[in-house]
Amino acid sequence: MNNTSYFTYSFLIISLLIIMHFFILEYYPQLVFSAYIYMFVIAYSISFTITHHLKLSLMLTLLTILGRVIYRYNTNKVTLDNYKGVLNTTIFAVGMVLLFIASHLLKKQKDNLFIDITLYTILLYIVFSINEWIVHKYVMHCYQNLPWILLLPNNYANKACMSHKNHHLSVEKDMSLNDNNKDTELVFNLYHGLTLGVFVFILMTLIIYKLNLRINVYVNLLCCIVSSFMFVLVWNSIHTKMHKHEVNIPLSPLVNIAYVPDDNVYFKNHELHHQIKGDDKGNYNVVFLGADEFFNTNNKLATQD
Repeated sequence: MNNTSYFTYSFLIISLLIIMHFFILEYYPQLVFSAYIYMFVIAYSISFTITHHLKLSLMLTLLTILGRVIYRYNTNKVTLDNYKGVLNTTIFAVGMVLLFIASHLLKKQKDNLFIDITLYTILLYIVFSINEWIVHKYVMHCYQNLPWILLLPNNYANKACMSHKNHHLSVEKDMSLNDNNKDTELVFNLYHGLTLGVFVFILMTLIIYKLNLRINVYVNLLCCIVSSFMFVLVWNSIHTKMHKHEVNIPLSPLVNIAYVPDDNVYFKNHELHHQIKGDDKGNYNVVFLGADEFFNTNNKLATQD
């Protein structure tokens, strides 16, 4: 097959995928929840067909997905039109074309260590994002999502759940607090961060093994510990500033975010977490934005109290 025929064939395939993308979201909007699964399968299939390399294809696919995540967090549209509209379809098309081009440009770089490092970094971020989502949704909001935890004898999960429930009760509409004695309800301590880091380390070790990534076990351990440490410091800084409250905690000056503007994507995301009540509550990520998109809890419109 000559180059002209090849690119014509590729153009037709990508065009067909775009039409399918629009058709599914137009006539079967209930499938919106699996948009990232659909996108992953399509993007990975295109890249792997070109490169015949698992790690390179996975890296490019995840970069494409993260591009969509960034777009979603920076749009204020709140209806399904955001999914099936012309702009969304156009961005999907651009993403597939860029993936196609990148796959061709990099297909000879299969054994490049840069691919392993980049893929590891992306996966580390995604794993942290998913873990933050799980902890916030199912531990800190256990009174809504896993109420049986409250029936257990006093334990870390029980205390974290009740503390976070009190935090929500103390938040005013402008995100300030109606009680100044809320220090422990706003912050993580280093023990929480270490626990998260150990769990992430175990998951990342399994991923490294399964994907045969050239990442040393000690490098992985260091990255997980440092990332967990930074997560705690950033959460403690950004979360307290969002709620207009100063907290004196050890090591907090190391990451001291002076101010979080009301129009900042992190502020708007967390504001919706507090504004939306009941079963529709979402926006659980505070630091590692992303998992709310994957699990369809990235809400864009506040409901009335």
